[in-house]
Amino acid sequence: MRFRAFISCRFPVHDDVRAIANMLEGEFEAYISEEPKIGVLAYALKDKIAESDCLVVIALDSDGDSAFVQGEIAMAHTLGKPVVAICREGVEIGGILPQLCTWATFKDLRDCSVQIPRLKEEIIGKLSSAFLIPGGPQALLASASKLGILGVYPSRAAAFLEFFRFWEQGHEISIVASTLEGFRKGLGIDPRELLGKKLQASADTKIRLLLTHPEFISYREKQEGAENGVIKSELKRCRQELVKIRKSHRARERLTWRFFKGAPTCFMIATGDFMLLNPYLYMQPGIFNFSLLLRNTGSDIDIYRRYKKYHFEDAWAHPTLSAEDRLVKISK
Repeated sequence: MRFRAFISCRFPVHDDVRAIANMLEGEFEAYISEEPKIGVLAYALKDKIAESDCLVVIALDSDGDSAFVQGEIAMAHTLGKPVVAICREGVEIGGILPQLCTWATFKDLRDCSVQIPRLKEEIIGKLSSAFLIPGGPQALLASASKLGILGVYPSRAAAFLEFFRFWEQGHEISIVASTLEGFRKGLGIDPRELLGKKLQASADTKIRLLLTHPEFISYREKQEGAENGVIKSELKRCRQELVKIRKSHRARERLTWRFFKGAPTCFMIATGDFMLLNPYLYMQPGIFNFSLLLRNTGSDIDIYRRYKKYHFEDAWAHPTLSAEDRLVKISK
């Protein structure tokens, strides 16, 4: 799902304005009014602004001082829409714009294209902040929906009860965990049975696990108050179990795992377009913390896509932080 951005600029529309609006595409659907801003058009523009998620002023010279642009800014502010300004360096803007918006400046189109990813983040940040203020529960639900949140649960086990149907339906599964003990202690499920049944159910099933590297596992022991060496022993048993599962089900490359050099911030299971995300706590096992069920909305800014990319895919493929099983030794 994309955000809708109303582009406010001086008429007639300059080609540079169209070029900058095109740079916003992806996370945003940009609307530019190409009609002269006279007569009853102002009422139609108000409806367009009301339908939009934000108003983006693109000022190339004195555009921001245009009476119509100032009017559109006032409309957006009255409607509770975030206002963002993208201005060419040296342009002086008056009126109410400086008091209401987030600013970003650029030298030329090339410079603007380099800044666009950061500009998008600023706009999205502004939108996220706006959701917290007006609208009450309805605004909260709209914000959660855009971010792909399906539900919030008090524990990992409660979330997995709902997530299980996605687990059964999915064929490609990605897991981030320190060891397999989170399945036993947090879900009350024997991971050998859970993973084994999944591999046996379909020859198309592929499971990847990103586990904590043994050199970093001791940090979790200290944080959670576990006895020295306990979680490392769990990691060693985890590897042994995975080897047995792969062998007994002849899974080969359908069941793979790597070790990441860092304690994970969240337990994660992703399959298809759905994900269970359970944040770890510093001083208590994460199984007791709240969990989220997420969906892939198709937007690059939703929680699912960010965690799937950065928390798993990029971490899995990292040339120095991620290690293959054959390169890792787990001592007692």
